[in-house]
Amino acid sequence: LSSLIYAIFCLFSFHVGSGCLEAEAFKKAISAARKVFDQAKVIGYNFNLLDIGGGFPGFDQPEINFDEVTQTINTSLDELFPDDDDLRIIAEPGRYYATSAYTLAVNVIAKREEVEAEPVEEDKARVMYYINDGVYGSFNCLLYDHAELTPDYLKEVDSKATITSSLWGPTCDGLDCILKNCAMPSLEVGEWLCFRNMGAYTLVAGSTFNGMPRPNVYYYIEDTRWLQMLVMMPSQDSIQLVLKDFDVAKPVPDLSDLQELVVPDVKCCAPEC
Repeated sequence: LSSLIYAIFCLFSFHVGSGCLEAEAFKKAISAARKVFDQAKVIGYNFNLLDIGGGFPGFDQPEINFDEVTQTINTSLDELFPDDDDLRIIAEPGRYYATSAYTLAVNVIAKREEVEAEPVEEDKARVMYYINDGVYGSFNCLLYDHAELTPDYLKEVDSKATITSSLWGPTCDGLDCILKNCAMPSLEVGEWLCFRNMGAYTLVAGSTFNGMPRPNVYYYIEDTRWLQMLVMMPSQDSIQLVLKDFDVAKPVPDLSDLQELVVPDVKCCAPEC
């Protein structure tokens, strides 16, 4: 007879809040978890799983960075859970993994300039730019995630030659405003803007409101990283399996050819190596 093994978990879970800007919040939450563990033990429950949730930053910011958060967490766990060898600790670092992996490229599809019949207020936008994504698409992070966004330009920009402008999405909805009264260079229809760190709480919550399509996703990788990934594949079939859903611009080399490549800090895991 085969035996059945059941795993019974008594767990405590917390979440400091998505986009948390204080590493100290994790310390307070772990301290609260310690108290709950102790109280549970008094009434006969031995907790063996601690979920420290998410809220990890996806890129370094002036207020917080990932190293600061992890140092705070590790120090708190060492102090408050020093002898719990049977304790399993898990986390939910979705934002950390996704945020910096995506850069959003948008196109200027229309431009509207104020006619200066009367003096324009100093803080009023003189130029309105419309782009092909908005708050009903990838920029929903402005509404639901309190994101603060700064565009990058695909041309050299004179920081002194800017105009008070506003940036709008394509839906013709008054809510579809991305940036209000910001200093921007003069742009023409057809030019591109880029927004970095747009991988978390953006595309996943986007809609096709007013018939506007979601943006296409294109995968890019540095040549060195590309070769590292291929070298680590166990077989040619594995390479094809990984790439079947990708639009690969370069031909996939034969695995035997990769054996001759010198790729730093990577060990070949293929049987032929």
